[in-house]
Amino acid sequence: MTHPSWLKTTFLLILSLFIVQCTAVKGEKPKNVIVITLDTQRADYVSAYNPEKSKTPHIDFFSKKGFLCETCYSLIPITAPAHASLFYSLPPHLLQLYNNGQVFMPQKKSSLAELFRKKGFKTAAFISLGVLQSHFGLHHGFDLYDDIMPSNRWYLHAHEINEKVLPWIEKNKGHDFFTWIHYSDPHDPYAPPSLSPDLRIDLNGRAVQQVCLQKYERLSLKFGLKKGTNRIYFTILNPFPGSEDQYRAALNEIEFVHSESLKLSFEDIHFVQREDKRSALIKKNGTILVDCPEKEAELIINARGNLNLSPPEKTQAYRQEVEYMDQQIGILRQKLQELNLLDSSLIVLVGDHGEGLGENKTGVGDRYFGHIHYLYGVYMKVPLIIFDPMDSEKAERISGITTILDVAPTILGRMGWKKRSYYQGRDLFGTKKAPEMILEETYTPEAIHDRFGILQYPMHMIYTPETQKYELYRLDSDPGETQDIFLANADSRELKILQETLRQKAIEILEQKKDVKIDKKTLEMLKSLGYIR
Repeated sequence: MTHPSWLKTTFLLILSLFIVQCTAVKGEKPKNVIVITLDTQRADYVSAYNPEKSKTPHIDFFSKKGFLCETCYSLIPITAPAHASLFYSLPPHLLQLYNNGQVFMPQKKSSLAELFRKKGFKTAAFISLGVLQSHFGLHHGFDLYDDIMPSNRWYLHAHEINEKVLPWIEKNKGHDFFTWIHYSDPHDPYAPPSLSPDLRIDLNGRAVQQVCLQKYERLSLKFGLKKGTNRIYFTILNPFPGSEDQYRAALNEIEFVHSESLKLSFEDIHFVQREDKRSALIKKNGTILVDCPEKEAELIINARGNLNLSPPEKTQAYRQEVEYMDQQIGILRQKLQELNLLDSSLIVLVGDHGEGLGENKTGVGDRYFGHIHYLYGVYMKVPLIIFDPMDSEKAERISGITTILDVAPTILGRMGWKKRSYYQGRDLFGTKKAPEMILEETYTPEAIHDRFGILQYPMHMIYTPETQKYELYRLDSDPGETQDIFLANADSRELKILQETLRQKAIEILEQKKDVKIDKKTLEMLKSLGYIR
């Protein structure tokens, strides 16, 4: 059977257009690049890594159509230097950035944002934590660096970040753009916006205010007083579970502002003095009695609220924060879909460091919640997911060890741009060779001790120079790092070489380390965010 020539021509034209379209989609470079950093996000609290601890369907979406790095490590459990390493592909000690609160000087090195701006991209960053504000030095290369914080706290919730991000993306949808979106909800304090008040305040038998201490916000409580004795009564709305002997609430940095004629006395409120700051501690209820000789007067109580959570409550609150943040990432994804930007955008989701949730204990025996001090896996393992709809149509997993140093060179590789000569990370799609050894670090004054680690899988060695203590863990048989096997293997020649390598590297770094100067306002912020106690 023969076909008319026009039918054959039409068929060939449709076929050629289809081939051209498929080739263009598969081989095109991204028009936009979005780097989403998930501050304090443990890898195992993303359900694409571990479905048992939390549910993160929106983060998982990007892994289902992208690349998931199975084992990615941060190099330092401190926010600012971790982010600098991510954007400059250099370890903290080479960037000479050791702590939050330190002003970073790039020293003629170009940040990832600067490289995109030189190529004509619109660049913007949206910051949710005070330690990353522009005056600390990570703003280089951004046309817009939005780091405005509320007056009563040093952090923003994810929905507050989205309120800034989404309009900017819509405004710039016609341009090629590079944007950094920083979500920090899993960071201490673990306080999702949906929390109910946990402290009720009565004045003379009448409820006047309810606040949520768990959000660790700065409070200013004002009381209009009558002549005579006034009774300010505090009620904890959810007392400490399982114990009536522990202080549940704290009003930190408390100060009372009033005329000299007022006389204050206290019942069931315990005061603790730390340096020039006082904290008022309450178990279940507490009373302030105010003797007012005047017809009327005002008492103002300024403080920073804090709720003492039990370990199970903290773990639950961390999970809630992760899942809340995931919902907001879903709103971001939906907006990108509405604007037809999702299929032309390279999106990288990466943690800056992990978080301890009571797995380790402090020197006084308390279960440790937080990061900074230690170099075990829960503090260092982070998610890394690369979503490139122009190069992947199904989930792919990248095995072997990767680090946050690999983010910048991988992005440049996807853009077809040359890797910077000083980069220490690798393009994950340009070379399959994983690093033989990873150096980890954390520093005083935020950390209790300077510490260094070498990860040479399966061995993980940690060194504390001040105490001359070495630790050794075998990750294939002890992934939770519960059994220190250093003494049992002290005579091993291979481990002696590893030990000497780590010791020499620590000496070299500490000899070149510069003093960290922190101003008074920054010190207050670091304390409010739990970095310095």
